[in-house]
Parts: sequence; structure tokens; C-alpha cells
Amino acid sequence: FYQFRDRGRLGLERENPNNPALGVSTPLVPLYKALLQEPYFQSRETWLKTKNLKMEWRASDDSDGLGWKLALKKKPVFLELAFKKEANLMVKAGKQWFYKKCGVEWVDVTHAASEWGTKKPFPIIAFAPPKDGVNPNGSTKVVTNLPKPRVRLHTTWKD
Repeated sequence: FYQFRDRGRLGLERENPNNPALGVSTPLVPLYKALLQEPYFQSRETWLKTKNLKMEWRASDDSDGLGWKLALKKKPVFLELAFKKEANLMVKAGKQWFYKKCGVEWVDVTHAASEWGTKKPFPIIAFAPPKDGVNPNGSTKVVTNLPKPRVRLHTTWKD
């Protein structure tokens, strides 16, 4: 299926010629949706211990990031992460994604930490895509060394 909806009746939905806003699904749509939910097609994270703070970006679905887990004993009033200003990063904090562009130092992940709770450690993962979105000069990967980020965490004094 080369596209979701089309006029030539080859996509997952056939366009109604009288009303282009309406689509008629083919019988294969439920199977297609089920296949997309298969574990094989879902992204996976593998956590390994390392002392090397080097990240490799090959593609958006194949890259090495750096991650750590924070034990939050109380709900944070604010939780911010400081990276070097030159870094272009995608940061996953809990279940939410944040973009840190070049020239910005701090990433505020307070909302993600508040939603996560305190029962299990709060995961933070950083990935370093190329600054312009394309691997330079046709290279297959971009390597970034990341110094240890600083964490600014403030919780309430009382429960």
C-alpha cells in the first residue's frame, strides 16, 4: 500500500469521488492496524552500563543515546537538565519527548516528572541527531561526545 488514501483505489482507503473528504476503508485496514501493533515493529530500548559518553546517530530508528534514571522521592516543583549549548538533542524524559536546539542550555522536564510519579525511577534519555537533520557528506553516522549534564531538582519541603 503506497499511501493511505488515494483516488486510484489502491490505498488503504478509497476516496469517494463525489466527496473527497470521505474515505471508504478496504477490508484489509483492521489487519493492517493489527500488524503495526506487533512487537516486531515497535521501537525497543536496550540499556547497557557504560563510562563512555559517546552517542552515535545513524537514523531516527537506529541510534545510540545516553540514559540515566533519577529516583524521585517527592513530586518535583521543577526539574531541569543543563546540556552544553552547542548540542542538538532529542531528550526523552519519562514518556515525553523534548527538543533541545543549539544555543539553548536548559531543558525543563518538570511536567514529565510530575506525571511519572515517585514509585519507580524516572528515566531520562538523550539522543544527538545532526544539527541540520541530515548526516553530513553522505556519512552513515554522526558521533557526538556529551559531557555529563547538570540536573536542577527542587521538591517541596513538606509533604
